[in-house]
Amino acid sequence: MEKGRPVALVYRPAQVKQRTPHEVPLVGRAQEVVAELWKARQLGCRLLFHVNGKPLRELKSEWRKACEAAGLTAGRKGGGIVLYNLRHSCLTNLAAAGVPDSTARAISGHKTDSAHKRYVITQAAAKSAALTAMSEAVASGKA
Repeated sequence: MEKGRPVALVYRPAQVKQRTPHEVPLVGRAQEVVAELWKARQLGCRLLFHVNGKPLRELKSEWRKACEAAGLTAGRKGGGIVLYNLRHSCLTNLAAAGVPDSTARAISGHKTDSAHKRYVITQAAAKSAALTAMSEAVASGKA
């Protein structure tokens, strides 16, 4: 928190798989949502993400409950929304925005390039643009 506004989600080593501290800056709508959650938390509760003042246990079950509450289907079997698809979307959108892989890895918390690359989906438009550029280079005799 800075000047009463949330600026980042900070994870202690025990909270992340790699056992290293991880910080995710909050901007735009994410910052607004976290500010709303912080203001609406139970009196005296130190937790941002909780159920009745108790820390969340298993993220998958909480995700399923949240989807059900929103009238959505969760999970692959039901053809619903899969939590890790959001990670794919986020990292794919970062790549499309031209964010360097090292920065995207820092945001997602991936330690290695290979782990990061599993989540980045190359869009058809990017493939098309690359092939068009190659064709133009060949046609102009640059290659």
